[in-house]
Amino acid sequence: MDNERYRKILEKITEIAKDVLHMFFEQHILNKNPSKNFLQEIEHLHVIFHAVACYAKDECCQCINSPVLNKFNTTLLQQEFKELYDLNDGKKNKDHHKKDNKRKLLIQDCVCPISVKQNVEIDSMDTNFTCKMIKLCSKSTTPLDPGWLKCIMQTRNDIIHRPAIINKQYFDTTFQEMETIILSIAETVGSVYKKQTEKSIKSSKGDRFTEVQHALEDRITDNIKVDFTATVNQTHVTADKENEIIENLPPEIKIQTKNDCLSEEAVTETIEITGKKVNSIILELKATPGILHSVENFKAAILTLVRVMQKAGGIDADIEDTVTINLKVESPLTEDQFAVVKCLFAKEWNADNDTTQLPGEYLSTGNVEGIMSRPKLDTYSQKGTAINQLVVR
Repeated sequence: MDNERYRKILEKITEIAKDVLHMFFEQHILNKNPSKNFLQEIEHLHVIFHAVACYAKDECCQCINSPVLNKFNTTLLQQEFKELYDLNDGKKNKDHHKKDNKRKLLIQDCVCPISVKQNVEIDSMDTNFTCKMIKLCSKSTTPLDPGWLKCIMQTRNDIIHRPAIINKQYFDTTFQEMETIILSIAETVGSVYKKQTEKSIKSSKGDRFTEVQHALEDRITDNIKVDFTATVNQTHVTADKENEIIENLPPEIKIQTKNDCLSEEAVTETIEITGKKVNSIILELKATPGILHSVENFKAAILTLVRVMQKAGGIDADIEDTVTINLKVESPLTEDQFAVVKCLFAKEWNADNDTTQLPGEYLSTGNVEGIMSRPKLDTYSQKGTAINQLVVR
């Protein structure tokens, strides 16, 4: 799974976190009061006003009666404040708004004309804004662990501003931590709400199923060998010569291929011959998955097999002849592996894609059974796929 897929899953989990925070705010902060009434109450307006950096240092007309203590050192952006309130600067009380004109300093500001915006709702606040408001507006120590809010805010910021750090290790750790935090917050609202939230998280794991599926494909690609059955016929090879080939074939064939991830460095793949039958050459093969990393690797593997067979039978490779190979895939293929097989063998594919036409010495005269109806992302649907008559001249 690449970083973009990790990021999208974490986007969904932070959206769930935002919804849970809104519910927490309504129940524990608003305490069933309308949000507009709550925000307009001077004790709350006063605290929120001084949490804005540009208003934090100057006293206001309410500070005489109720000095502000920002116990969480929370800072709001001015734009966030303006999402909730209209400043109405032109209506300030002149007796409250005091300046030292000589030194051009504000001595005391006036918050009297500040009013809550019409139709303001808590659920319009984004994740970080909601976390800040929870810290600011809790009358006592918040029932939430401050580390929870910090984790939610950090995850949201990483998704937006630092997507490059979202690798598998980061994703696994963060998703698990976020899931635990979200359910803990939901539990403070109620057991029924926690169960509903848990269902939402499980629903978001539809994307995690894709992750598991890709992990399965990676495991198959990286670790599990691919099984083939190959039936080989060469036009001018006698039965005795076929027996000689069978007897002299080595148990393992090595193929030098190129791995795109390693630039020009060569990689050695292998084809293990696990079974041999006479009366026509029938080979049971077990190949390392690297031979299906690309069309070029697959072609190299097949040609190497043919050359080893010719050498085993003492056949003069300079004499023009035709070798027909019928291959049958006996094990599951990943989507990428299937595409390689399709690209090399399917007439339908070659007819539509000029860039994938084979060189003159290769001729595909068959098809891949069921190739056009393969279910998307089904890593098990290709078992038993027949590849008919690859002809090498």
